[in-house]
Amino acid sequence: MLKIFVFRYHRKVLEDFIKTMTEDWSSPRNPEGREVMMRTAKISHVISIVSASLTNTLFVAYIIFRIWLGIEMKKQADLDPRLSIGLPHPAYFPYDTTKIKFFIPTWGAQCIATFFCMTSYAAFDSFMSAMLLHICGQLELVGLSFKELVNNHSNNSELEKKFGNIVQTHDKLNRLGKRIEDSFCFVLLFQMLICTLTFCFQGFGMISNLMGDSMGNVSILEILFSIVYVFYTVLHLFVYCYVGDYLTVKSTSISDSFYKSYWYKLPRQQMKWFLFIEYRCQRPLTISAGKFCTFSRHLFLVILKTSVGYLSMLLAVRRDKIS
Repeated sequence: MLKIFVFRYHRKVLEDFIKTMTEDWSSPRNPEGREVMMRTAKISHVISIVSASLTNTLFVAYIIFRIWLGIEMKKQADLDPRLSIGLPHPAYFPYDTTKIKFFIPTWGAQCIATFFCMTSYAAFDSFMSAMLLHICGQLELVGLSFKELVNNHSNNSELEKKFGNIVQTHDKLNRLGKRIEDSFCFVLLFQMLICTLTFCFQGFGMISNLMGDSMGNVSILEILFSIVYVFYTVLHLFVYCYVGDYLTVKSTSISDSFYKSYWYKLPRQQMKWFLFIEYRCQRPLTISAGKFCTFSRHLFLVILKTSVGYLSMLLAVRRDKIS
């Protein structure tokens, strides 16, 4: 729910970005530029489909798991009679949930609330990745525009005019990426911390059940649900790390497009124009977790390494207490 509130609070940023995205797709493009935009759009499409599929799978697995757990709990004789058993989220209610007229509405309401919470969690990540990937595609188009401008310009006045337009587009993309970074970086910090703790403690609980005295009592359904849940959480973190790394690469590769052009054929004065672009590319766009660390594939490996390290420590402490 925190993500929905953040989206609501920064709705102006989202509104401006959607307008910019609409303008970008409405502008005429050559086949190469259209192919670049379609490539990043397809990546966003795949991320959305995989995220939605995993969300629905996890939701169904959770409901089945809670039904099975409710059946098992009813077999216990020392249960608190006030506790509502068989619901997706067992709790104490001010009414008798054993009656069918109360149980079914409560069960349905909890299922709907669970589904919408899980969907909003996945929708935030999918939309964030779509926005960042769109910026990546536009940055790649800026690099292609610089290369085409240098190779195909006919006169100095045309070069100056087109160069100014490309610089304005590049500056707009940098400002847009900075606004997204400033608006949502602290939400991503919480998500990174939660993912690390989830991987650590969920893995600790699953391994403890498999290696402990209750090894024979652990069902395959419980194990599968834990695996799917951890995979679901880690996958969303990996998406941010992949997209953040992709954004950095595309924002720095603009200077490479200039180097691959016939820049040495330009007059000396016009060569100096491109030094400003080169200087700006040395400060690439990034997406960070609360301004503390930048999302990249290296960060993803560091998080996994740290989580496994804490998991090993917890298992060692547990083993020492048992012995």
